[in-house]
Amino acid sequence: MSFTKLDYCQSLPDAGGSNTFFPINLRYIGSRVRDIFAPPSILPIKGGLRRKQYQEYRHEFMPRCLRDGYLRDISENHYMTIENQLLASLSRETYEKLAPYLKRVSLKQGDRLHEPDEIIKELYFPIDCLISITITMSDGSTAETGVVGNREVLGINAVMGVSETSQTEYVVQVAGSAIKIEARVLREEFERNKELRHVLLRYTQALIAQISQTAACNGLHVLEQRLACWLLKVQERVDSDELKLTQEFLSHMLGVRRAGVTQAAQKLQESGLISYRRGIVQILDQPGLETASCECFKTLREQYDRLLGTKPRG
Repeated sequence: MSFTKLDYCQSLPDAGGSNTFFPINLRYIGSRVRDIFAPPSILPIKGGLRRKQYQEYRHEFMPRCLRDGYLRDISENHYMTIENQLLASLSRETYEKLAPYLKRVSLKQGDRLHEPDEIIKELYFPIDCLISITITMSDGSTAETGVVGNREVLGINAVMGVSETSQTEYVVQVAGSAIKIEARVLREEFERNKELRHVLLRYTQALIAQISQTAACNGLHVLEQRLACWLLKVQERVDSDELKLTQEFLSHMLGVRRAGVTQAAQKLQESGLISYRRGIVQILDQPGLETASCECFKTLREQYDRLLGTKPRG
């Protein structure tokens, strides 16, 4: 199914109650709704939407619409999964081939989804969670080689062969929701579906670009720039200015000592770009943070936009 970006919400007649707005996909900057997506058949009308109304939609309004036939043959699961950019890019025909096998799951911070040398049995399309791809050395030190959020899918190696493994770990760093699918199912559809193959191969190019840029960034740029870059990458992938991240975690992801992260974060905070309190980083000035970052964030975003299409931004 193709989706059209709307500026407002759609109100369905006779739905009743305070939750009559009909949003399909929301993008947030802080507490402000950034973008709303809906099928082209739904016409935009002027209106607003608060987070509470969105929760009502999820738990009350959507089930009632399904029951009363407003959505006809469109599944609720489809509307939920369009919050992942890769799934949103698929045609309705291709999506519906996968839909019966997609399962929405909640992931907790610290969940380990894959260990080195394990066969990859499941792939995850994040919605509002963040997953790090990390490598642990023989001395126990850990460094991040890639991040996976709602622009990506985790476990792409699995479509390359029947018993694919990886030397990396997959660790949930920001809790949230994702769509899970068995590797076997996606691999079989990948082999016979040209559209799905095209999307996933272009994503593989984007992931290679991310890993390459990360390697160069780690070797060439100072820690303050790298921290700013990393925070921007996370923000873009979870669609939130508030990031639940500890300094210990940041030190592992950036491959540096905790004291170094403390100093870099303090400089960004003194510049008014972020605020940091125990376990929570708040981005206060995104343009300023982009200026403080190295070139890697913009370079990588341009590559993703070229390969996967531009992600809606506020």
